[in-house]
This record gives sequence, C-alpha cells and structure tokens, in this order.
Amino acid sequence: GALMNAEAYLGLDPDLIIHTAFGGENTIANREANDPIWNQLSAVQSGNVYETESSRFYCCSTSAQIMMAQEYVGLLFPDAGIPRPDIGNFDPSQSPLVVGG
Repeated sequence: GALMNAEAYLGLDPDLIIHTAFGGENTIANREANDPIWNQLSAVQSGNVYETESSRFYCCSTSAQIMMAQEYVGLLFPDAGIPRPDIGNFDPSQSPLVVGG
C-alpha cells in the first residue's frame, strides 16, 4: 500500500519481479518504453519479470493465496508440471499444491 520512487526501487534492485498491471497503462511494455529506471533493474535485464493474470499476490484470503502460489510455481517452475490456475474456475481444494501431484 505505499508508493516507492523509482530510485529507491533501483536501490533494491530485485532479481525477480512478479508484475501485476492492475489494468490501465501500468504494463511491462509501458514501463519498458517510458520508465528510465525499469530497464536498469537486474530482474529486467536477466528476463526474470513474470506477468500475473491476477492481482492477489498481496491480499485477501487463503484461497487467493493458494491460487497465487500455484501461479507462482507455474510461472517460475514450468517443468514442475503444475499449471497456472484457471482464474475463472479455480477450486483451491483441488490445487496440486494442496492435494499433491
């Protein structure tokens, strides 16, 4: 819930960015074209920026956290065989992270 200026974010220089656009112009393409700091970040330079399909990495419920954990695994570890969740039809009780497999 707080804003951070670009220089402070560059100071953190994350190795990995999970990016959520929240709609509007806050997209990776817009950042690449218009944010002078974005392309200096290690995660961007190494290709470790992942676009999420939902914006629940930060809040809400246990069900939402299971869904986001599954999306995280699907994005970062595709060889694990755990697919990104179908957000419109997600049942957390059936997630491979819950039931195994």
